[in-house]
Amino acid sequence: MGFRAFYGNRALADEYVRGFEAKVGAHYFNDQDTVELARVAVEKLKDTLSTIIRKELEKADPAAETEQEAEDRARRAFFRDDVMSAGQVGTGVPYEELLQKGNVRELMTAFFNAAYYNSNTLPSGAAGSVDTLQKKVISGAAERALAAEPTPMPTEDGHDAAPGNERQRDELRRVGRWLGSHRRRAVSWLKGFARDPFATGNVAALSASPRYQWFTLMASVLGRRTIGGDEVQPRTPKYYADAGTPLGELEQRFVARHLDLAEDERLPDGQPLPWREGAVALRPISNPWSRRVRSFGIPVQTGISTTTARMLLAAKLIGLDPQQQETFLGALMAWMLPGKDHTLFEIQRGAGIAGLRIDGRDPSSSRYTFVDAYQNLPGKPKIGDVRAMADESALPHDRLYDDAMASGRIAEHGADWLTTVHDVFDEYVDDPDLANFNAMYEDFENSLDHDAGLTPEQGDAKRGWRAEKEKLESLKKVIDLYREENGLSVDEFKLLLSKRHRQALTAWTGPLFPLLNDAMKYRHSWNPAKRLLGYALFRRKVGMMVGEGRILAFSYASKMPQALVSEQFERAKQAPHSAAEWKRYQNELPALRRRLYEEISWQSDMAYDALQQLPKVGKESKPVMVFRGERASAGVGVWRARRSWAKGRRLRQLLSFSRSKAIADNFRDGVGMGLLIVAKLVGKYARDIAPFSSAVHESEVLLPPGAHLAPMAEGEAAEAATAAGVNRGDAVFVKEA
Repeated sequence: MGFRAFYGNRALADEYVRGFEAKVGAHYFNDQDTVELARVAVEKLKDTLSTIIRKELEKADPAAETEQEAEDRARRAFFRDDVMSAGQVGTGVPYEELLQKGNVRELMTAFFNAAYYNSNTLPSGAAGSVDTLQKKVISGAAERALAAEPTPMPTEDGHDAAPGNERQRDELRRVGRWLGSHRRRAVSWLKGFARDPFATGNVAALSASPRYQWFTLMASVLGRRTIGGDEVQPRTPKYYADAGTPLGELEQRFVARHLDLAEDERLPDGQPLPWREGAVALRPISNPWSRRVRSFGIPVQTGISTTTARMLLAAKLIGLDPQQQETFLGALMAWMLPGKDHTLFEIQRGAGIAGLRIDGRDPSSSRYTFVDAYQNLPGKPKIGDVRAMADESALPHDRLYDDAMASGRIAEHGADWLTTVHDVFDEYVDDPDLANFNAMYEDFENSLDHDAGLTPEQGDAKRGWRAEKEKLESLKKVIDLYREENGLSVDEFKLLLSKRHRQALTAWTGPLFPLLNDAMKYRHSWNPAKRLLGYALFRRKVGMMVGEGRILAFSYASKMPQALVSEQFERAKQAPHSAAEWKRYQNELPALRRRLYEEISWQSDMAYDALQQLPKVGKESKPVMVFRGERASAGVGVWRARRSWAKGRRLRQLLSFSRSKAIADNFRDGVGMGLLIVAKLVGKYARDIAPFSSAVHESEVLLPPGAHLAPMAEGEAAEAATAAGVNRGDAVFVKEA
């Protein structure tokens, strides 16, 4: 999904996003698991370099004592006298002190040095280190040294204790094969394809889709420009302290020494720091890639983060496992977000080049949005934990949605039917056993004098109480089943969705349904022709709604979107035969239609976002059968409907199923009519939205865009038909694939 509407006010969206991203950076900067992983990464890189250097020394002089010299040389690779680079601690710091006292910025900078940055010439003009991982891979020493190393025994936490594990050897061989390949040598004249594992082109070439990653990467950094000396506004210690990422003791001492201050003297809060990073050094990019990405609601700063891709490649080369790599990505965020080197999306996009998947999702996917980026954070924190990082527990798109409601751009939130749904839902979560409600209902019943007869007012009140009781009991039954299946307490259930999410999902099941689904199908297409087609279909459906509104005795229950109901519409309804009144309404309809389309944009994106927060339905070990009824004329119509499902479907929009076959039969006009689709859900895509639906009794389950339904094999379909109590020849049988 694109969240295009959310980014319509770019300045405000950027403000909200930047504020949240700063909090994400501070979260990982101070997270102990992230700090510990940064130490582990530094130690593993040191052990890897030490092993390689030791093998080189032994080859040169088999009789020499090499252990201590190799260790000392490996440790020196982590330190660099370069005060223009953030996080440097200088060469006078003992390695043990770095490990013990270093914060995430200092540790990640040290890793950066030893991985490849220390290969570069120093500001003083002195040559860089020959003992970086980059130099050892280029020379082939890394592969030669580690290929013969025995695989170490795993430690208690399941991770390899020393260099030479199979994962590391496989990665070294893969990189070595590419560097020595004819294909790389054929393009070595191009920038980024020198014999260097961390060259930009080689990093992209080592990805799962080299051409796509290379061209996208190059397009993203096109026209990147530095900020001139007179315009530079250097950062200060106060800036980092306010961001929740204060300078560490070691980097403070190094900067103080550079400024000719006493090493134990604290840097003044307003002291300009000598280094240049992120937004201080580079202007926000403006190129075709950035404009296209921004048009889909994704904020950008300086293009896709190649540093992220390089550092994650280094993490693979030292043998970090996938779980450690994900935590390492959190450390990279702590390292880069406070300095505004990149946006969160750009960092995760760089991680996608390195092949890292976050919670099973590929950040390189064209469907991966900036909202996905901060809801799929490394380490998979619960959504409640993510929201706790945000202002007032509202993520950036939540705040933008609130602004749209406050400004009247989302009209549907005031509809009577939606208010009723919210009230009933809130009543349940405040009184899950209905004890308070039942007590009040009993008090009301006891207050009535049935022998004397009820007044008309009392009769209306009694019917209202009974209707409320039926709604609550129906909702309680659905939510209790939902909580039992997913192991949720009442408090955990309350946290699943914000009120904004509930509203969008309820809007999807209410008046906006026929418009929302087409919006999901066409509005986010990269193809302009399809987007135009989507808007044409939208206009057609609006015309049909207005036409029905002119003829029928209308109410909100009959599916009239509130954005189309104006004062002129009400006047025209009062005079249904007045052509003049309807003409005046038709004149204002284009403006109302545009307003409704904007609301559709907000609601479709928020509904999709809401689905991502809900538990998935079914498991491989305990599948769930759901049903969908589709109308089709007898004979050719049913044959065509079956044929459309013959090869399965990759969904481009939300698709609705029900746990109840009776509900599906109603939608196909009765048993034996139309087409019945039976789907087996195994916990891959589908989400149960029954508690949040405007029609709770329908037990609705939604499959989001991108879900893949494949036809079942004959034997599997026969078993599913028996389990579901369905005639095998009366339905099409599919499953999540």
